[in-house]
Amino acid sequence: VRIVVVDGVTVSRPCCSVLYCFESLRSVNDCFCHLHMAEHGNQCAIISCTNSITPGSKTCQDPNHKAVEALHTLCGQSHFQLR
Repeated sequence: VRIVVVDGVTVSRPCCSVLYCFESLRSVNDCFCHLHMAEHGNQCAIISCTNSITPGSKTCQDPNHKAVEALHTLCGQSHFQLR
């Protein structure tokens, strides 16, 4: 079992974002295991985009990708939830 849902809360063991890779992550903040970090570590977080990320960001320079990242960051803020 990889994922268990209890009371609407998803609990799972963090795993590599590469399909069918079951290696453990060094940190829960990592997206890729140590085997795939060199190949995919600097890749844009948008699915199917293979561009390199900009420093301090998880997306490339594409304005649409930056907008998605900004919305994702905003959704985690309390002032967004209070609107």
